[in-house]
Amino acid sequence: MEITVSILQIVIGLLVFNVWSLRRHQPSPWRGGSAQTMRQEFKEYGLPIWFMKAVKWIKISLALLLIVGAWIPPLTKPVAVGIGLMMIGAVIMHLKIKDPVHKSYPASLMLLACITVAAV
Repeated sequence: MEITVSILQIVIGLLVFNVWSLRRHQPSPWRGGSAQTMRQEFKEYGLPIWFMKAVKWIKISLALLLIVGAWIPPLTKPVAVGIGLMMIGAVIMHLKIKDPVHKSYPASLMLLACITVAAV
């Protein structure tokens, strides 16, 4: 079970890192409203650009710490909870702008994965 959880936390970390560093300027069917980039998505949510930048650094930091947590287990639970809280925020933003439910699936699945990692 420990190996499975370690793999899951590395996958979560890599996915969050990918979205917030490599794919933030690319379109995605999961973006809020009609946004094509992360910047446009935060505008759709009515959030300022400085907030997007803060979220970016928080999520990238948590993602990297979650990966490191595979080798330093005491990091894992608090970091998984932190990413989970960020995913709750993402789901709330989709609900706020009345996105179709399917647009919040990735954040919801990441939340469930974080709960699993934190609980084990």
